[in-house]
Amino acid sequence: MARREKGLAVVLVAYCIAGCATSTRTPVQGVRGSTAEMVSPTVHTQESPSPSTSSTHEEPAPSPAAPSESTPERLCQEMRAAYMNFRYEDAIRQARQVLHAPGASKQQRWTAYVFAGAAAYIESRPFQAQQYFQCAVVLYPRRSLDPDVFPEGMREFFHDVTKVTGE
Repeated sequence: MARREKGLAVVLVAYCIAGCATSTRTPVQGVRGSTAEMVSPTVHTQESPSPSTSSTHEEPAPSPAAPSESTPERLCQEMRAAYMNFRYEDAIRQARQVLHAPGASKQQRWTAYVFAGAAAYIESRPFQAQQYFQCAVVLYPRRSLDPDVFPEGMREFFHDVTKVTGE
């Protein structure tokens, strides 16, 4: 059984390194031989409206730090707020946006993986939580969850994921 868990960890680590950029579903053996699916994070983007050719003036381009833009830092703040306000699906959606945001730092990606994993854990989706937590562990293998934010059972689950991923 340890060999199967180690194989799963290797697959998930490779998946995390690849950037979790695909939207495929991959069968994974779960606990006690049950089958679950690893769902890759996806981001839904809106296409920009095409510029009108009848306009005689051009609008100025928005500044890079415009408040209406979704910068990785702003997305992280929204993700944390969603999680803290029990809006777990919103937290996962925001985390996915952080993961695909241009210029997201390693710290911001780690935070996104952790909050997405925490939200999935609370929503009783342990396989998805494990997937996100393993991606976080790949980024920072020695970090743990903040006891002021995450409950003890979740921290123990994260620690277990850390042990499996670190082998």
